[in-house]
Amino acid sequence: MTINRNLASLIVGVIALAGTSAFAVEGLTHKPGLWETKVQVAGRTMVTQMCTDAATEASNLTTTAAYMKANCTKNELTQQGDKFISDSECTFAGHHVTGHVVTTRIGDTGFHTEGTTIVDAKWLGPCKAGQKPGDTMRQR
Repeated sequence: MTINRNLASLIVGVIALAGTSAFAVEGLTHKPGLWETKVQVAGRTMVTQMCTDAATEASNLTTTAAYMKANCTKNELTQQGDKFISDSECTFAGHHVTGHVVTTRIGDTGFHTEGTTIVDAKWLGPCKAGQKPGDTMRQR
């Protein structure tokens, strides 16, 4: 099945808003090492692996915060125990995107996010030999 470029951009935007806005809160950051993320949206599943460290994490959070500030009229985040609730209204690729997501922290080795998308992230261990922080590989 082929996805047109605008729809693909919109899907990526929704994923970015759903999967990263909650990570700007202290206590919901990625542990250094290799993370696998499965994103389900619009009937499709995308799996990526990313090698991360504190500097990569800080850079990603800065980029996300700048994007949200420039493109969102609403960006509210609350914490209830291990749950982080994000409500946002943003423009991405010319489309208005409204998001309500709940991200649940699973210790320091996983996250589960539900909203327009479903995101499951888990820590796999140290980065693979030859990987550098920031390296991202699409699995499927």
